[in-house]
Amino acid sequence: TYKEGGQLCIKLGDQSVPYDKDFRVFFTTALSRPHYLPEVCVKVALLAFMITPEGLNQQLLGTVVVKEQPQLETKKTALIEETAANARQLKEIEDKILQVLDTAGGNLLEDEEAVKVLNQSKVKSNEISEKQVVVEETEREIDEARRQYQPVASVATTLFFVICDLSALTPMYQFSLEWFAALFVRAIVESPPAHGVEERLKLLNEYLLRLLFRAVCWALFEKHKLAFAFRLALQLQQPDPNEMHFLLTGGAVVTAAGSGTDASSGSKLGPNPAPDWLTERAWGDLAKLAKSVEGLGDVPAHVEGHLAQWK
Repeated sequence: TYKEGGQLCIKLGDQSVPYDKDFRVFFTTALSRPHYLPEVCVKVALLAFMITPEGLNQQLLGTVVVKEQPQLETKKTALIEETAANARQLKEIEDKILQVLDTAGGNLLEDEEAVKVLNQSKVKSNEISEKQVVVEETEREIDEARRQYQPVASVATTLFFVICDLSALTPMYQFSLEWFAALFVRAIVESPPAHGVEERLKLLNEYLLRLLFRAVCWALFEKHKLAFAFRLALQLQQPDPNEMHFLLTGGAVVTAAGSGTDASSGSKLGPNPAPDWLTERAWGDLAKLAKSVEGLGDVPAHVEGHLAQWK
């Protein structure tokens, strides 16, 4: 900015425009993870309003506890308020003590009013500290009880971020947190009851997954439904990295001589037992599968011994 004729101005292109120091401009984007060049970032303040997994997890945990055991969430809220009140009282006591010390005369012990205030502050501070110990102990017990419902909150959090990622397929796929929260409450209310917490959590997770899958698939193109189901399975099952690597890349390359070679170690594999219907690439993949995935080490031997069944 600069002054021109006593007025603050700013240069926009080749024009001089009057500028007000209180002027602000805000830009928004529908992109979930926008990328800006460094020269842009140093000139503006970037604010990300996307909810974090940790924050959503706690929010959904509170929701499910309110519906399943409302007395726990009521106690939790009351304890938070009491903790805040105790902290506020301690701060007031500290300020009062500092004020007394600041206004006291030469000898503090000879000032009866100051001694009285300090003694009262000490008694009050001890009372608050004792109350805070009880509050913290009760809060730990409540958190332990609430933690039983953590698996439901974790699954729901995973589901929400999976559907958020659908916008990568097409920007038309947009699902709001408000919609998801309403669907989550609906799953809690409509899911069948159970006798124990573990059984209840299992039924709730299954019902939520079915409800969400049906609701989201109604909004998807047919060609994207399989991709959505695959992404859900990956996020919920969390397969072994070796299994995922094999699934996405396979395990063998075909050499010029026509024999399989282990793609990771380069070691020579056994001869293809059925080259007429089993390709060299498929045979190499089977050998790599046996080495990569636990429990499948005998697959190549089983194929060699039961060629007719595998064909």
